[in-house]
Amino acid sequence: MAIALLLLCVSATAHALWNLMGKGRTPSLAFFAAAEGTMGLVGLAAWPWSLPALAGVPPRFWWLLAVSCACQAAYYAGLAAAYRRNDLSAAYPLVRALPVALLTAVAGSLGWRPLSEPAVLGVVLVVLGCLCVPLTSWSGWRAVLAGLGQPAILTAALFSAVYTGIDAGLTAMAMEANGMTGVLALASVMAVGNGIGCSVLAAALPGERRHLALDRSILSRALLAGFGIWLSYGTALLALPLVGNPGYVTAFRQLSIPLGVLLGVLVLHERPSPQRRAGVAVIVVGLVLLAFAPR
Repeated sequence: MAIALLLLCVSATAHALWNLMGKGRTPSLAFFAAAEGTMGLVGLAAWPWSLPALAGVPPRFWWLLAVSCACQAAYYAGLAAAYRRNDLSAAYPLVRALPVALLTAVAGSLGWRPLSEPAVLGVVLVVLGCLCVPLTSWSGWRAVLAGLGQPAILTAALFSAVYTGIDAGLTAMAMEANGMTGVLALASVMAVGNGIGCSVLAAALPGERRHLALDRSILSRALLAGFGIWLSYGTALLALPLVGNPGYVTAFRQLSIPLGVLLGVLVLHERPSPQRRAGVAVIVVGLVLLAFAPR
């Protein structure tokens, strides 16, 4: 279990860093397309190794992979729009809260390993903390609920939950076919699919198409973000078979929220309200419960 926790800590740190780069001056799906496309080229170079490693997967694996990549493209579109309208430390926790709640709620019906009672309490605290982080006053719950209702935030959160659930099935099939080697091969193939999906969607959406002409400085940042995306999701995929419940993986990766808030303050000069600090504290307590909860 210690290995899984280490992988998830790496995943959360990388996730916070690539979201900081994605927030940037003008967040766009084109930026995420460039980031995923860069890692897609790396993944494509690994195909002579990765495709044979997935030779034993059932045919439905490839259909589910295509759906997952389409959902991830929609997630990035929603995330870019959310970042254009909100502070990183306000939008990021809301986008992350809903998938944790949804995946924990449906875990039993999908046959995933059930969470212990302390772990469920940890998940509840993580979600509650996520909802507190955007607050600027204790009477601001209506604004938080309105934020959850923003189409961009709702799109990013819902598609994040869907592709995470699908990827749990993909990881299980890759693991059964070729162990951890199959999981690494899945990350390689997924990088290519995500790059294609994001590029197609960016070209199809008029509001995003105008951002496709990225200058060189943004492209270099996209390259770094792409590596962060690959590292973040690759380590999460590796941790998933060790934990057995995507809800746990998604919840513990919310360590990225305290890191994201800290980066928002230090790098983007956003002001942390007392409510935001309290929300971060509640998330940390929830993460401690998750880390020490029996499996």
